[in-house]
Amino acid sequence: MRYLPAPELTLFCQQLFHATGLSLPDAQLLAESVVGSSLVGHDSHGIMLVGRYVNELKNGEVEKECRLTFEKEFPSTACINANNSQGHVASQQVTNLAIEKALKNGVATVTVHNLGHLGRLGTYVEMAAMQDCVAIATINNHGGATWMAPFGGTERRLPPNPLAIGAPTGGEYPLVLDMSASNVAVGKCIVAQAKGESIPLDWILDKDGNPTTDPSLLIGPPAGSLIPLGGQIAGHKGYALAFMMDILAGALSHAGTSHTTDYMSQNGFFLTVIKIENFVTLQDFHKETNQLIDWVKSSPKVSEDREILAPGEFEHRTRLERIAEGIPVPDSVCDSYRKMAEELGVENILDL
Repeated sequence: MRYLPAPELTLFCQQLFHATGLSLPDAQLLAESVVGSSLVGHDSHGIMLVGRYVNELKNGEVEKECRLTFEKEFPSTACINANNSQGHVASQQVTNLAIEKALKNGVATVTVHNLGHLGRLGTYVEMAAMQDCVAIATINNHGGATWMAPFGGTERRLPPNPLAIGAPTGGEYPLVLDMSASNVAVGKCIVAQAKGESIPLDWILDKDGNPTTDPSLLIGPPAGSLIPLGGQIAGHKGYALAFMMDILAGALSHAGTSHTTDYMSQNGFFLTVIKIENFVTLQDFHKETNQLIDWVKSSPKVSEDREILAPGEFEHRTRLERIAEGIPVPDSVCDSYRKMAEELGVENILDL
């Protein structure tokens, strides 16, 4: 395991992405987004995806130039075709558009289809929270990449469509909920497999629908499936959440709802942004959010070694810790970075 400083890792990733043909500003944005996800502790949506994005760009699987086509647009809404643009780059443009519309009109909703993989969903609602807005977002996988079994089923039928909500607090960090509709994200199983670690028994099912601690049985072959949020007893909740998120991100965006187990790298994206001051003063909103945080944290703890955290507080603490100590990168990932640098003619500034 290596602990790499975020600024140098960001520059290295920027050079990798730029070497594949992405413009320097877009390569910088993508690098900052990827490293930013790992800074807050979500490596499965951060440093683990660098190789994937390099290969997609190098092989022409996503477009190197971001091009958004507005299929429908009104003052507070838009339906956009991203034309297979790189997901992080296009989604940040779309999010900025939604924020602009919300600040002007009070509320804005934007949907996108033909969008490359956009990474950590919480990034985009956090962007809105930093502009004194509340945001709600979800994605689906364009009708495919169905990793999760329905509650009571044994085969993949839905993606673990996530839900993200962001809100400002006026304090050190915004409130950010970013949760999957499965008990765990696919990427965390891949991370565990890369580290040679076992996983909890309530994360995945094997091909026969039996819970397993072996992360390799998710990918297969033959493929297993993710368990809906709530597990074998209350998994109807995660299943229904994924189902309805598929409606918002798929049926409402032209991305299409889930219908195949074929792998899809694209996302359908749904984002609603709400200007707080169209409802209450920002001061009152901050007062209420902080009152809620204090009230919840005042609960007696089940044990002294357990702490009650507000949504987004773990990420805030992890960011501070990793800025100071570096981002932990597994040796296998460091090896892959070194090989990519050699293939692309990029200087190995990290001395991997």
